[in-house]
Amino acid sequence: MWNQHPEPTGSRWATPTSSEIQQNPGHPLLDDGEAKKLLQAAEKEHRDGNYGQCLADCRKAFFVTFETWYDTQRDLDNSSFGLLSDGSRAPYYARSKDYIEKNVKDHFGYVVLDHAQVDQDLTKEGIDHTGFWNVWRLTPQVYRHKAEDKWRVKHDPRLYDEDGFQERSALVLSTMTSILLARQNAHRAARYVEGHGQINAKVNKDANIYDRADKSGAVTHVVPNGKEVWTSYATEGMVDDDWYWWVMYSDKEGEKPVLVFGYVLEDDLILT
Repeated sequence: MWNQHPEPTGSRWATPTSSEIQQNPGHPLLDDGEAKKLLQAAEKEHRDGNYGQCLADCRKAFFVTFETWYDTQRDLDNSSFGLLSDGSRAPYYARSKDYIEKNVKDHFGYVVLDHAQVDQDLTKEGIDHTGFWNVWRLTPQVYRHKAEDKWRVKHDPRLYDEDGFQERSALVLSTMTSILLARQNAHRAARYVEGHGQINAKVNKDANIYDRADKSGAVTHVVPNGKEVWTSYATEGMVDDDWYWWVMYSDKEGEKPVLVFGYVLEDDLILT
């Protein structure tokens, strides 16, 4: 599966020369951030002839931009209400403590890419698939769970073969810069409604959470008076003219964590 991604072909993958790289020092078109700093470090290493370190720094920029979202440890970090946090985008089967204990044998095993999701995201963001997978293939795996953690770099001797080393370093550096620029431009082109999508609210009495916008339907939970819920939109009822707000409620009731989604009558809420 991993080897099904296309190999580089044609003149579009011509390796940039060192002088071409030096013409655009510091990547001024890239937004400031960790990925840019890592590419700047990679650029310096390439100029100094440290091609292996250039590859590692490019992979670190690749990791903080893409692979970190497929770190299965994200799900272990989440609270009992994991859906409220930024969990991993790894395949569902890999998002469990049991999977990690059975399958992760070194630092790099924590990252489990969902290839279908990755390719879908690349298309959406206008990123060249071949270039993306070239960087993935030509650079050493790295891992860092949290920003304050030490970087782990996998030593793979094949990647440091002297034959074509400088050219591979230049290709990866140029490609990674193009990837970040494409992603940045796609994000800048997107338009959103201003403001935060989440609205805080409180229930003004013991309030039913209905499975659907219908007070004659199933009640999935009762929220105690005064408790806070989160909501984002309202709709008229399925079979009546009452207004219902879609809500999310999380709390601990005794020792048992609770996470509930559903609909609450507008009259039962105080929007804050």
